[in-house]
Amino acid sequence: MQSAALAGRQLPAGFADTIAETCIKAARQEIGRNEPAAAVSIVDGALSLFPDHPALHLERASIAITTGDPRTALSHLSSVLAIRKDDADALHLAGYASQLLWRLDEAVAYLRRAVELRPDNDRFLRTLANAYSAAGRPQDAAAIWLDFVEREPDCLDHLYCLAGTLNDAGEIKQATETYRRIVTLAPDSGAAHRMLGLATRYDDPSHPHIAELENGLARASEDKANAREFHFALYRAYDGTGDYDRAFAHLIEANRLLGETKGYSRGSEFTLIQRLQDHFSSAFVEEMPVSDSQDSPIFIVGLPRSGSTLTEQILASHPDVGGAGEVAVLQDLVERNLFDHGLSTLKTLDRGSVPLLNTLAAEYMSCLTALSPGARRVTDKYLSNFLWIGVIRMLFPQARIVHCRRDPVANGFSIFSNHFETSGLLYKARLEDIGRYHRAYSGLMDHWHACFPGWIHDLDYETLTENQEAETRRLLAYCGLAWNPACLEFHKTKRTVKTTSYNQVRQAMYSGADRKTLNYIHHLQPLIDSLAAGK
Repeated sequence: MQSAALAGRQLPAGFADTIAETCIKAARQEIGRNEPAAAVSIVDGALSLFPDHPALHLERASIAITTGDPRTALSHLSSVLAIRKDDADALHLAGYASQLLWRLDEAVAYLRRAVELRPDNDRFLRTLANAYSAAGRPQDAAAIWLDFVEREPDCLDHLYCLAGTLNDAGEIKQATETYRRIVTLAPDSGAAHRMLGLATRYDDPSHPHIAELENGLARASEDKANAREFHFALYRAYDGTGDYDRAFAHLIEANRLLGETKGYSRGSEFTLIQRLQDHFSSAFVEEMPVSDSQDSPIFIVGLPRSGSTLTEQILASHPDVGGAGEVAVLQDLVERNLFDHGLSTLKTLDRGSVPLLNTLAAEYMSCLTALSPGARRVTDKYLSNFLWIGVIRMLFPQARIVHCRRDPVANGFSIFSNHFETSGLLYKARLEDIGRYHRAYSGLMDHWHACFPGWIHDLDYETLTENQEAETRRLLAYCGLAWNPACLEFHKTKRTVKTTSYNQVRQAMYSGADRKTLNYIHHLQPLIDSLAAGK
């Protein structure tokens, strides 16, 4: 169909295609100049003339993906697929956009169809593998990466992806063998050595891998990012041998390099926490709107290394519960719909906002339940949701909030001593900053407790490890779940675990989990002082 301006006119054969091709070329030039608004204007102008042209819709969808607008992308892709249902490029892009929106079942369906149409397209296969991983299907992802590895045995990228998905699937032995293979191919890869070290037992100072790590570090000294990986690996190795002072020296250097290579800017997270406390004043909480949702998702919140993965594994061992893991669904919805100007200003919501809240609640539950089909209740373990407890109250007044807590010094040291990929944890690079962040987080949690008394269940990690059954019974009762003894044998539950605790939750619980901190307590005074500041 042509626009009204062109309707009834006799156009030369191929005229629309020529205009589309010219506009697409011009739009891509604007994208190359980092001018996405100009690219949008060009393509939208062409679409006003030829509103059903598939190539224009496909290009507009591609621009929308580039600018972080997957909803708009899907709208344009639906126009393409209505005309050409087997357009493999449109199906591939629709799968990618759906994954960005956490519509993971849809993403997999789109991508599988794209792969069926073009089985030799490696880009499509890689996107499908990533969608499988996001959807909690690491075995399916591993099968794709294994095929890549069989075709290109020395490709490090494919080997890394295979090892990661094997880890997620709980196939630790095969994952370790794959990391050994990477180390053989790339003996100077600090990341591969670090991952291999996670599966290595260092009970002897003469362990041959320690010498490999020291030699690798010496060769990597000019490459800060790579040296950082070797330092983290050496911390773990010397910790295993009991040489705690040497281990801590490597840990300090690893985190120093982390701060340098990632460029942490102190303060931004504290501004957001303060704005949330100011917004959710007692006056606002008393009058704030809530949705009509009767759903009761279980949110597990807290800081990393506070026992959250263990808590989710316990709950997911209950026959009525599915564990969605760490999914940023809520944060994405909040940032896109409830803030103005990035994360600077939370929109003012009133009684007239209930329809919006209902829509967001439904969209969230659609995404969450797709991750655990058939489960009566689903857990969401995205830890940063502690920021959004006020929003959760508006969206899901029947939700359950499980707040995982741990001794602050032990928790802080565990954060400091573990390697995290996410940029949201860059405060971990200095013990003083970990203490500052813990104080801000604790202040916000105190604020939520005051806003919603009795609604949040605090679960102390130490108490859980010492009184497993009693604390598990309390946890299930709070969540409205009947007692089930399977929750005491959580380590037997087969499910995907993607956090640094993936080995821990496959072992039975033990007490005294914070003994490790005592080995380093004389090094932790900066953390202790920072935690105590302001008291």
